[in-house]
Amino acid sequence: MALVSWSAIRNGDVIYCIAVTLINSYALESFMNIDELNEIGVQVAEWFQNENFESIALEYGYALSFDRKPSDAVKEDFELACNEVQGDIKNSKASVSTKYFENNESSMLALIECDFQLNYSTGVLVELIMKVNGNVYLEQISSY
Repeated sequence: MALVSWSAIRNGDVIYCIAVTLINSYALESFMNIDELNEIGVQVAEWFQNENFESIALEYGYALSFDRKPSDAVKEDFELACNEVQGDIKNSKASVSTKYFENNESSMLALIECDFQLNYSTGVLVELIMKVNGNVYLEQISSY
């Protein structure tokens, strides 16, 4: 359940509106709404299609890089997922969706999914997570 309250702050002639969102019992002063989270997904999808793995790793890290350099791990796992499906990822129209998690103990707040749908009901799914502290990181790259 999400509750949103708005506050207005005046600084001279400018009035700033701040949304305070209460989600999963956390208060998050958020300048990042669903549309902004979707923009992150669109940018990440574009970086994947352009094979800009360094930017992805620098901006969002990679939870599954383990002992590998993050940009190398992103590239390797993305190529592995692409090799498991039929179709050209560069010609895929990625769809991006964002949703908030239900109440949980993990401090995960939102999920951003970049879905590269390909031939024969196959594709590559890229998942990013936003934590309650506002940090967004690359969680997983998988094929289906």
